[in-house]
Amino acid sequence: MVVKDPNQKLTFSGTEGQVGANYKWQGNDIVGEGEMTITAITPFEEVDMDLHFIKPFEANNKTIFKMTPEGEGYKVSWEMYGASPFPFNIVNLFMDMEKMIGPDFEKGLNTLKEKAMSEAAASMSVNTETAAADSIK
Repeated sequence: MVVKDPNQKLTFSGTEGQVGANYKWQGNDIVGEGEMTITAITPFEEVDMDLHFIKPFEANNKTIFKMTPEGEGYKVSWEMYGASPFPFNIVNLFMDMEKMIGPDFEKGLNTLKEKAMSEAAASMSVNTETAAADSIK
């Protein structure tokens, strides 16, 4: 895994997993600076966020994590959209945004999957230990 800025500064505020929770980053020229804030949550369906890029360019976008039941779990997709003011609207005609930011979205989704599976495994372990302790009584 390539780390784009091992020295970037991360700041979290608000209650984790709740509307208003905020994540800020500040890094080198590759990582830039920005913040993301949860604006709405529909449990087991969708999490909406405002994404504000500050550096290397100013932009405001909406991002959505959508969860669709699939088998015994969920398929999670990550969308981003927003206005593209001049001159970026011209540049976007010649750039493949999917190719440019798609790998970062994919990496983020894989990290989310690993964290969710790790937390689920830890929860199952605690529940198993509790059940075992209850059966010993």
